[in-house]
Amino acid sequence: MTQPETLDHHLEGMDYVISTVGITRQKEGLSFRDVDYQGNLNLLREAEKHQVKKFMYIHVFKGNEWDGPITEAKEDFVRELKASGIEYLIIRPTGYFSDITEILHMAEKGRCYLVGRGDKRLNPIHGEDLAAFCVEGLALKDQELDVGGPDVFTHMEMAEIAFEAYDKKVSTIRLPAFLFNRSFL
Repeated sequence: MTQPETLDHHLEGMDYVISTVGITRQKEGLSFRDVDYQGNLNLLREAEKHQVKKFMYIHVFKGNEWDGPITEAKEDFVRELKASGIEYLIIRPTGYFSDITEILHMAEKGRCYLVGRGDKRLNPIHGEDLAAFCVEGLALKDQELDVGGPDVFTHMEMAEIAFEAYDKKVSTIRLPAFLFNRSFL
């Protein structure tokens, strides 16, 4: 994705592109800007070259309200996509069950770290449910759609469920939210 020449002709004859390209951690010398912005931009340019009808981009819920390098890279790509002239859909999932496996790992080790009081709510979505939502969305044009799963959990509830899965006593440490405020860092 980060090397446009590797994409040559891969989209010939395609009507739709659904991009889930992005990284959650910068590693192996790749930055959010390299992957989340430039990798997707390279794919978009290839889609333009082959007159793809629609480009769907999987983003993050409220990514346009967050401050930081990952959301800035994603939002910069969203601006490019909207300006491209290709029909687009921007899907903003609330979070994935697969992304909260870190809570399971912490519970397995015997302690979960929560930011703040643990009362923030989240309705994660399963990958299969997101895929079904995306397929249904292909009939739409030039929209941004939020999507989440049907069940809402607080972070504390997710920790409790994780400890229950390991048949362990709940043990959490709450970290002050200000430690994660970008202006403080």
